[in-house]
Amino acid sequence: MAISTPIVGFGRAVALVGLALTLSSCAVIPDPKLAEVHRNTLVEIQKEASSLGLPSGSIDKSCAMPFDCSANNAYQSTTYFAAESLTDETVCEAIVDLAHRLNYTSIRRDFEIEPLGSDAESQISECVDALSKNHGSGNSSQSEGFVFTAEKVFTEGTVYFAVQVNSVFEAEGTREGERGYYFLMSTREYE
Repeated sequence: MAISTPIVGFGRAVALVGLALTLSSCAVIPDPKLAEVHRNTLVEIQKEASSLGLPSGSIDKSCAMPFDCSANNAYQSTTYFAAESLTDETVCEAIVDLAHRLNYTSIRRDFEIEPLGSDAESQISECVDALSKNHGSGNSSQSEGFVFTAEKVFTEGTVYFAVQVNSVFEAEGTREGERGYYFLMSTREYE
């Protein structure tokens, strides 16, 4: 009776082909025109935010992993800002005003699933409460965020985006005792 030995090379090849098919089924084929629409959406959001006193930052391609930057059309921007004159209330007033100007679809505290109602005053109050709590210092001291989502429809497709603000105490590379804010925005290809 002969003992059969598995064909190791063939098994590895089948596994590799299976893995490749699985990964390729998750891939998004980037569309240069839609990618430009995503980028321009962030440019427009930044212009509107600037008119409310919020900062503009660099706009970068969203990359979940270093090897998949070209596999999506999404862009993002993260900006740190601080000033003696800033308070949680002034930042929250600006972010809620921005949400209303951009016809938000959902607005909520970052740790909450349920969106808030449409009353701007209660939204500002919830935002202030979310930003008011920092624990420790450095980037790990970030507060709960306050976030809104929205969408814009273009002929190339729909761009979904999120805008968020967090407070932070003594962010990495800042002066001792400084309290500032991270202002984040990103586009995505799904709701």
